[in-house]
Amino acid sequence: MSWARVQAVIFDVDGVLLDARASYHAVAEDAARRAVAEVLCEPCTAPFDREREVAQFKAAGRFNDDWEMARGIALLLHLRQRGAAPQLQRFLQAAQGGGVAGLANALPIIAAMYPQERISRLCGALYGGRSHCRELFGFDAQDALPGAPERGFWERERLLADPALLKRVADRFAIALYTGRNPGEAALALVRCAYAHVAGPGDTTRALDRLFAETGA
Repeated sequence: MSWARVQAVIFDVDGVLLDARASYHAVAEDAARRAVAEVLCEPCTAPFDREREVAQFKAAGRFNDDWEMARGIALLLHLRQRGAAPQLQRFLQAAQGGGVAGLANALPIIAAMYPQERISRLCGALYGGRSHCRELFGFDAQDALPGAPERGFWERERLLADPALLKRVADRFAIALYTGRNPGEAALALVRCAYAHVAGPGDTTRALDRLFAETGA
């Protein structure tokens, strides 16, 4: 496939411009643990292998929204904390491809203890921190989470492409974003792309290098 006739570039954010696993996925687990601790009135010490088990949630379908996935993780950790959890594959099969709504249908009594609004507010407080929660989500972090961190998990995101290379793309091509992030999160991502440091070249950098090579830009 030749890229010689490319006229515009559309970027996804997560996994293309930024590695967000240290932000969104970590927020989902942290929020779930905090919610379980609130409901059960004890620290949530149940195991959760974030790298492996988040991938299983995503593969199950309808868990693309990380705040909804956080609710699913909370249901799983609740069961694990009580020693009543099935294997993760069986747990996810109970959703029947319906994501967190499917899990809520399968576990209505437990799901009622973890309303999505509460989980989402915990996620927003952790992701935005006191410094950016209101800007991103419209509420103060400490209102949802007393003792919320000043600096949110968004600061943990790692840049995947050289900012200078991204500027060259923007100077040469029409560009756009296609993302599930809200407008504030997307704007924050663009700030990160302009000023963050990239540790080394990755797939995005290599793809953009090829774009310039084939278009003669």
